[in-house]
Amino acid sequence: MSNDHWFDPQVWARITDPTAKGSALPNAAYTDSKFFDLEQNSLFKKTWVFATFVHKLSDIGDLLPVEVAGQPILLAKSDESTIRAFHNVCRHRGQC
Repeated sequence: MSNDHWFDPQVWARITDPTAKGSALPNAAYTDSKFFDLEQNSLFKKTWVFATFVHKLSDIGDLLPVEVAGQPILLAKSDESTIRAFHNVCRHRGQC
């Protein structure tokens, strides 16, 4: 099934109208797994996303695995002011 119904002009008109006339997202936006998948692919895979608080990686060499938009990410503190993010996947494609 297509996700086109989420881009229906009437739905967007209700959401983007001034507050006095507007409404919240349709209920399905909070419960529909297809909307969740669309949101993950359209928003969270295309821009930066908060992954953790800096104090969770307080020492150089600290590692923290997290998941962002269904993707495993490994955060690493590399020096006093730098936290790096890596795709947390095996280079051997599951052979290890």
